[in-house]
Amino acid sequence: MKKIFILIRVKQWLKNLIIFAPLIFSFKLLDVDYLKNSFVTFFLFCVLSSIIYVFNDICDYKYDKINPNKRKIKPLANKDVTFNFAYLTIFILFLICIPILIVQKNLIFISIIFLILNFSYSLYFKKILIIDIFFICFSFITRVIAGAIGIDVHLSEWMFTTIFSVSIYLAAFKRVEEIKSLKKITRKVLKNYNLNFLYKIVDISAICSIIFYSLYVINVNSALIISIPIVFYGFFRYYYISEKKTFGESPIDIILKDIHLTLTIIFWFLSVLFAFYLQSI
Repeated sequence: MKKIFILIRVKQWLKNLIIFAPLIFSFKLLDVDYLKNSFVTFFLFCVLSSIIYVFNDICDYKYDKINPNKRKIKPLANKDVTFNFAYLTIFILFLICIPILIVQKNLIFISIIFLILNFSYSLYFKKILIIDIFFICFSFITRVIAGAIGIDVHLSEWMFTTIFSVSIYLAAFKRVEEIKSLKKITRKVLKNYNLNFLYKIVDISAICSIIFYSLYVINVNSALIISIPIVFYGFFRYYYISEKKTFGESPIDIILKDIHLTLTIIFWFLSVLFAFYLQSI
């Protein structure tokens, strides 16, 4: 069972929490129907994400088996599971999606888009400089759009640009961590990157993220003004620990292993709840 959880990357399901962003920013947290629909969307995209993770491991098998870091953690690369088992897992995960999509027909199109984006990334676009970062970003944006569709709310233009910038920031740092953690680079796209160039992308996207988030708050949700300093701190802390430590390639690993970042997210969420309280009185 542990090998299955590792194969479908249950821990990475935390990335799908971004699906709740439209629910949070529309201040619908206490609406039972909205909350239920958000959880359904979240679960659906956890399953879809696992399909992508398994498929990506199949595509990356020849690179992962010669990469000591990947070989330690990927069941397919270290032969803990077989290719037949991986394909069977994908098939079962698809079957799980069917009843959800029958009930939530409004999520069919965005789910197909999500799969096409990620399948094409695994097969081709992850090999192309810069484009690979954009496809990681598109994957996050698709999740947010799905979150908005799931509860039938408008996705603010400011929120869209903020999520886009934050996703670029995280994707660029993912490449930084990959390069820093490898003694020998086996993937061609990583050979085309250098840390100086990636840090420029990180800097630009961080600045844009903070500006766009601040503009979103000022123009759309002014009650969230107290959250802006927390967002500043979160970006600075993430940058600092990514320079000083190596926690792994995933933003989830970095956040979970650094108590300051974990607390930053908790305090940000508390600031949102406080803003919700202010609007309700």
